[in-house]
Amino acid sequence: MPSAVINDVAATFSYLQWQDRYNAEKPYQILIDLPDGTEETQRTNLVFCDGPKEKVADVTGREASFTLDRNGFAFIKDDLPIRSTEFADRTMVESVYLPACERIIRETLDDVDEVVFYNWRTRTSSPSRLQGKVIDFNDPTTPLGPSTQAHVDQSPSSVLERVHRLFPDRAEHLLKGRVRLLNLWRPTNGPIVEFPLAICDGSTLPPDYLVETDRIRRTYTGCTMYTMQCESIRWYYKYRQDVDDVLLFKSFDSDSDTVPYAAHAAFELPKPSDNDYRPRESVEVRALVFTYQRS
Repeated sequence: MPSAVINDVAATFSYLQWQDRYNAEKPYQILIDLPDGTEETQRTNLVFCDGPKEKVADVTGREASFTLDRNGFAFIKDDLPIRSTEFADRTMVESVYLPACERIIRETLDDVDEVVFYNWRTRTSSPSRLQGKVIDFNDPTTPLGPSTQAHVDQSPSSVLERVHRLFPDRAEHLLKGRVRLLNLWRPTNGPIVEFPLAICDGSTLPPDYLVETDRIRRTYTGCTMYTMQCESIRWYYKYRQDVDDVLLFKSFDSDSDTVPYAAHAAFELPKPSDNDYRPRESVEVRALVFTYQRS
């Protein structure tokens, strides 16, 4: 059987650029409507810059070499249980797709006692689906565009705060055991030819290169960690990732003997031929995974 063709590429990622003001003022983004005339500098104090060209290595044929605990991410095969058009149906996603995601988690991870999905979202690179659209962060079927800024979804403090907010009567018990925050990401409309998702080997990303950032919404403030450029980072992707290629990656793990996170970002590929072109359509699901403390 012929070996897989490896399609490593060179890509540019957008990284947070450190500002002296962050020593006195925490990085922030305001994600609610502000009065007309509000300056962009009032909405955020973040400054991003493109890093140098970096190698993004294709995992095709060696997916099993990467694990959640050693690298912060893993690729697995699993059939897409609903049609791509059904991701616009919130009831279908939550009644069929989320249970399929729970099955994946329980089959892939050890010692899973409880899985709680707290967020899911569709994304697209189609200009016609994004242009002029008002983003409703409370409606997961409203698609966002690909995120090209390297980041980890949640900071440790934000994960702990979320557990307390979701489970005020059980938080102390849950936090005595192992807590993991997982993202399940996959395309929904066939092999990706535009804006694939790159994932970094979390063991190559020093914590000093992650900057906690407040993301301010109307009902709560969460915290993301944006990545600063670091020469040690190693990036990976799966060439033409298809609908049955599920990427699992961590944003948090309370087990200090494992890699707790893997930063990620979309990147641009050379424009495919007209016959091969399709915008990227994808879905991401975020889950808290609990392992109870054993007596």
